[in-house]
Amino acid sequence: MAWVTASTTALMLTFTITSYSGKILYIAWVMSTYFAITGLFVLIPAVCDHILGDKNAGILAGLVFILPSISGIFAALGVQFVYKCFGWFGSFCFIAFLSFIALITTLLYSETAMLPPC
Repeated sequence: MAWVTASTTALMLTFTITSYSGKILYIAWVMSTYFAITGLFVLIPAVCDHILGDKNAGILAGLVFILPSISGIFAALGVQFVYKCFGWFGSFCFIAFLSFIALITTLLYSETAMLPPC
């Protein structure tokens, strides 16, 4: 999980260098970014199942896959605001900052802190 969030952060921060290179690097960057982002959709249900158990796995999987569509509306509005204020580079930095927060959260995660007391 940390690898996926770290790669998403790095790819978003360095995406602007593709404007100085050719189409091949741009295509490779876009494909790598989508590969990293979709990796989160694979890992999040497994992590939720591991943390909260099999009993709630169906509900959590439903929430994990429905919430991005709902939050996409707010994300689109937020990125429009950031784009108007800071341009494309600011938009990519904002998304990279959110990925960095996910990375820090992943690294600070303590499995024993999430387990219920016996």
